[in-house]
Amino acid sequence: MKQSNFNLINFSHAARILGYKSNAPIKKLVALGKLTEYSVPDSTRKMIDRIELEALIKPIQISENNTDENNQKK
Repeated sequence: MKQSNFNLINFSHAARILGYKSNAPIKKLVALGKLTEYSVPDSTRKMIDRIELEALIKPIQISENNTDENNQKK
Protein backbone atom coordinates (compact mmCIF):
# COMPACT_ATOMS: atom_id res chain seq x y z
CA MET A 1 0.00 0.00 0.00
CA LYS A 2 1.49 3.31 -1.04
CA GLN A 3 1.39 6.03 1.62
CA SER A 4 1.35 9.74 0.98
CA ASN A 5 3.75 11.69 3.20
CA PHE A 6 0.99 14.24 3.73
CA ASN A 7 -0.88 11.83 6.03
CA LEU A 8 2.21 10.79 7.99
CA ILE A 9 2.97 12.42 11.33
CA ASN A 10 5.81 11.89 13.77
CA PHE A 11 5.43 10.08 17.11
CA SER A 12 5.40 13.34 19.10
CA HIS A 13 2.54 14.78 17.09
CA ALA A 14 0.63 11.47 17.32
CA ALA A 15 1.07 11.49 21.09
CA ARG A 16 -0.27 15.04 21.36
CA ILE A 17 -3.32 14.18 19.24
CA LEU A 18 -4.19 11.41 21.70
CA GLY A 19 -3.51 13.68 24.68
CA TYR A 20 -0.21 12.18 25.81
CA LYS A 21 2.89 14.15 26.79
CA SER A 22 5.39 11.47 25.77
CA ASN A 23 5.95 9.14 22.83
CA ALA A 24 5.87 5.99 25.00
CA PRO A 25 2.13 5.26 24.48
CA ILE A 26 2.57 5.55 20.69
CA LYS A 27 5.52 3.15 20.78
CA LYS A 28 3.38 0.76 22.83
CA LEU A 29 0.52 0.96 20.31
CA VAL A 30 3.00 0.14 17.54
CA ALA A 31 4.41 -2.80 19.54
CA LEU A 32 0.86 -4.10 20.16
CA GLY A 33 0.11 -3.89 16.44
CA LYS A 34 -2.57 -1.22 16.87
CA LEU A 35 -0.60 1.26 14.74
CA THR A 36 1.73 0.78 11.78
CA GLU A 37 5.14 2.43 11.83
CA TYR A 38 6.42 3.95 8.57
CA SER A 39 9.80 5.30 7.54
CA VAL A 40 10.39 7.99 4.99
CA PRO A 41 13.34 8.26 2.58
CA ASP A 42 16.45 10.06 3.82
CA SER A 43 15.26 10.13 7.43
CA THR A 44 15.70 8.01 10.52
CA ARG A 45 12.41 9.25 11.96
CA LYS A 46 9.55 6.81 12.25
CA MET A 47 6.10 8.06 11.30
CA ILE A 48 2.47 7.14 11.93
CA ASP A 49 -0.45 7.43 9.49
CA ARG A 50 -2.71 10.13 10.90
CA ILE A 51 -5.87 8.48 9.52
CA GLU A 52 -4.92 5.18 11.17
CA LEU A 53 -4.27 7.03 14.43
CA GLU A 54 -7.57 8.90 14.31
CA ALA A 55 -9.40 5.60 13.71
CA LEU A 56 -8.36 4.58 17.24
CA ILE A 57 -10.23 7.50 18.78
CA LYS A 58 -13.66 6.47 19.96
CA PRO A 59 -16.27 8.60 21.72
CA ILE A 60 -17.25 7.63 25.23
CA GLN A 61 -20.84 7.20 26.31
CA ILE A 62 -21.88 9.29 29.29
CA SER A 63 -25.18 8.23 30.77
CA GLU A 64 -27.45 10.71 32.50
CA ASN A 65 -26.94 8.83 35.77
CA ASN A 66 -23.20 9.45 35.68
CA THR A 67 -23.75 13.12 34.88
CA ASP A 68 -26.17 13.52 37.79
CA GLU A 69 -23.75 11.82 40.18
CA ASN A 70 -20.92 14.07 39.07
CA ASN A 71 -23.06 17.18 39.57
CA GLN A 72 -24.00 16.04 43.09
CA LYS A 73 -20.34 15.61 44.07
CA LYS A 74 -19.52 19.23 43.23
